[in-house]
Parts: sequence; C-alpha cells; structure tokens
Amino acid sequence: MENPATRCLALASIATNLATQGWGMLTSPTTQDVSDHNFSAFTPLAPLVGISFVVQQAVGIYWTWRMFNQPTPEHHSYALTFSLGNLSLTLWCLAWHYERFLASCGFLILNTFVHLLFISTRLPPISYDNWDTHTVANLFAGLGILDIFHNGAVAYQAYIQQGLGIVDYIAPSLPIKLITGLVFISGSACGEWILGEVLVFDLMALSVAQRGSWATLLGVYALLCSLTVGLRNWSYRRKAQPQMVQLV
Repeated sequence: MENPATRCLALASIATNLATQGWGMLTSPTTQDVSDHNFSAFTPLAPLVGISFVVQQAVGIYWTWRMFNQPTPEHHSYALTFSLGNLSLTLWCLAWHYERFLASCGFLILNTFVHLLFISTRLPPISYDNWDTHTVANLFAGLGILDIFHNGAVAYQAYIQQGLGIVDYIAPSLPIKLITGLVFISGSACGEWILGEVLVFDLMALSVAQRGSWATLLGVYALLCSLTVGLRNWSYRRKAQPQMVQLV
C-alpha cells in the first residue's frame, strides 16, 4: 500500500546521502585521502569506485523519480530498505572521515544485510516494470560486499597497528583468500545476474589496484564469477525457450 511518509523518507534519505558524500569528497581529509592513507589488500581502484558511485546514485535518483511518478508495488515494498541503505551510507561517510573504522564497517554491514534480505525474500522476478528496483537493490548489495571487505581490512590494520603511528599493508592470509573466493563466487552463483555482474566489477576494481599474486588471484576470481553468471544465464534461457514456444 502506498505510504506518502515512506516516499518522503526515501527522498530525504537519498538527498542526505548525496549531500554527505559530496561533503566527504570536498572536505579535508577527503574520503579518498582516508582510503589512500589506509591502503589495504581490499582497496579498489579509485576511478572505478568513482564510476560505481555515479552509476549507483544516478540509478537511485531515477528510481526515486519513478516512485513518485510511475510507482509500482516494488517501489512501495522497497522504499524502507532503500531509505535505510542511504542512511547507513550517510553514517558510514561520517565515521570513515573521522577514521572510526569499526563503526563505519558496522553501517556497511547493516546496509548490505538489509538489501540481501530484501532481494532474497521480498523482490519478485525481474520484469519490465520492476527492473529499476532490481538494479538499485543489487547495486547496493553488490557494492556493499566490496565495501565490507575494504572497510573490514582497513579496520583490522588499524586495530593491529594502533599506537604505532604507522599504517602498513597487511597481505591477505590463505583463509582470507579462500573466503574471498567463496563469497564472490557463491554470490554470483546464487544471486541474480545483476548481482553477479556487480561482483565481477568489484573483483576487477580490486585486481587492478593490487599487485603480485594477490592481484592475479583476484583476476581469476573475476573470470570465474563472470563464467558463472554466463552459464546461469545460458541455462535460464534454455529452460525458458520451450515455454516461449508454447506461448506462441
């Protein structure tokens, strides 16, 4: 059921998030300054992060416009999750700026959790009418997974090196490498194709920013995720084709 208050909350949340992210990009230290100073094994390439931010916000603005002008049931059911995600990212930006990395990581986990929960329990199959909701929700979830890895690695480094006055790169251990592959590949296998493509993008952004065997492994993970998404789409089309023939 349409709720004007929910729509207004969604609009206010994205406006607040945009304003806060803009502040984080312009104030000193900038969001990127904090990331550069705390470079970790999960720090992605900055230009690709910028591209993902622009795309996510552009699609979010379009989704908000449709919610007011061409609403669907999915807009109404997703509005609270959308608002919570934007507010979580607003608080993340503030915590990240002041290098409160445990708090910022908590906000990212909240955002990603509520989006994965919504996608898995409340979002119907993708259609012409709800493609924008699918896109926004999967962007929030997929980019959120990368954010958690990045922020978590920075928080771990800061915890290990607290009081030393330095921030040294800590290479990922074998368990972390295996967990990384498991999370991204299983996400590509279990989620819909939009989430899978976002996860491939995440791994590419990581791979080109890192060095050595770790960068190579991330590239291999990206290839495996891409193949997984491609095979799932091919299998889905093969199953759907007989049904289309019957309809004709």
